[in-house]
Amino acid sequence: MVIEYSNKKVRELCTDHGYARRKLGAEDAESIWSILKFLESAESLKDLSIFKKNNLHKLTGDRKGQFALNLRKKSGRRLIFVPFPPLNTEEEKLDIQSQYKIIEGIRVLEVSNHYEQ
Repeated sequence: MVIEYSNKKVRELCTDHGYARRKLGAEDAESIWSILKFLESAESLKDLSIFKKNNLHKLTGDRKGQFALNLRKKSGRRLIFVPFPPLNTEEEKLDIQSQYKIIEGIRVLEVSNHYEQ
C-alpha cells in the first residue's frame, strides 16, 4: 500500500519513532509504528479491516470522505486519512468492505485526540 503524508509535521510524527514517543508517549508511538508497518505491507485497506482492535471506520459530517484508525482503545487518539487517489462517486456507493478492498493508498492527514476536538 502507498502511504503519503499531508505535511512534514505529520510525516515526522509517523516516521520518526523517537519524535512520536516524545510527542505522544511510548504506547501511542508504538501503535502508529505498528499500524503503518502493517499498511506498508498490505495490498489494500481490507487487509487491516479484519483486525477489530484499531476500529477502522469512515467518518461523517464535516469529515465525510475521511477514515480513522484508533491507535489504542483508551488513548482517544486516531490516525485520520483519506484514500489516495480519492474514491470516485461510483466507488463511494459501494459497501464499506468493497471500498476497503479497492483502497490501495492513503494520505495521512493527522494524528489527533478524538475527545479534544
